[in-house]
Amino acid sequence: MRISFLTLCCAFGLMSAIGCSSESTETATSDDPSQTTETSADSTVSVPDQTEPMQDSQTSGSEIVRRGPVVLGGASESNQSLPASGADRSASVTTQDVSRETVFDAVKPLQILMGTWEGKTQKQFGQFSAVDEPEWVWDFLTNKKQPALVMTSDKSPYFEKLRLTYDPSEQQYLMMAAHKDYGTREFVGKFSQDIEDVPGDDKKLHRTYKLEFTQVSPVDDDEKWQIVINQKDNNRYLMEMSKKRGTAPRFTRFDTVASQRQGTSFALSDSDYGDKTCIVSGGLGTSTVSFAGKTYYVCCSGCSAAFNEEPERWIAKALEDSKMQK
Repeated sequence: MRISFLTLCCAFGLMSAIGCSSESTETATSDDPSQTTETSADSTVSVPDQTEPMQDSQTSGSEIVRRGPVVLGGASESNQSLPASGADRSASVTTQDVSRETVFDAVKPLQILMGTWEGKTQKQFGQFSAVDEPEWVWDFLTNKKQPALVMTSDKSPYFEKLRLTYDPSEQQYLMMAAHKDYGTREFVGKFSQDIEDVPGDDKKLHRTYKLEFTQVSPVDDDEKWQIVINQKDNNRYLMEMSKKRGTAPRFTRFDTVASQRQGTSFALSDSDYGDKTCIVSGGLGTSTVSFAGKTYYVCCSGCSAAFNEEPERWIAKALEDSKMQK
């Protein structure tokens, strides 16, 4: 009996020692920072590392804007586990793309202006009206956060260049006008007549609107201008020019430039251009660009330049847009 009792005591002591050792080992494991990090990483293994700089193909404007921010672990508090630098960088990319897409969406309805026109002034210079050939194209590269429609003109008596874009923070359009004789003027604008697509005599929908711009710079300019882009249909628009001096209560019209489209109509009823859809603007493609062995259509030199700089972004955006239209 004495031997059996001693044997049992030894066995019980040995078991207690083993239990303490196991408990100690578990405690050490839970305190190990490397083990905790590994467990956290496993729960979000399918999400790319947000702390690394993102490549252009990963920052497709359409994907970030339309799909929203990435949420790790299925809960918002999981984002707190990201290093601050990575979170800030991700937010910066998202904000930039949101701004760019917002501006693009606001200006895009005005791309009926795209192409080459024949402009004629109502006012006579000498014995004749001034005749010009203004051309409108997209510009995505001068300021990547603010895509713009840009008009260049060689013979216009008022504008050598117009740049039309949008300010999301103020919800208003912006226009810069430059000419060697008048300098540079800056304008802000809003619709005085909303965009409307109406049937024309040709049975096609034609875009109409009035976008009114008022000069805000130079602020000390004694003569301030007001410009109204009056879109009459797909192939005709008026540039109505007014001005006032000093503290005059109202603007007075001093000229109207009537512009008629040259070449192919940018018909809104042809909403599906098939293979000739511009990969960037969605308009009627008139020339081609290539990437990864495939050919795509673009509508102007500005869209061609934008595509060549970020081909993967525009291909992804066009694919996303086509999915949303189905």
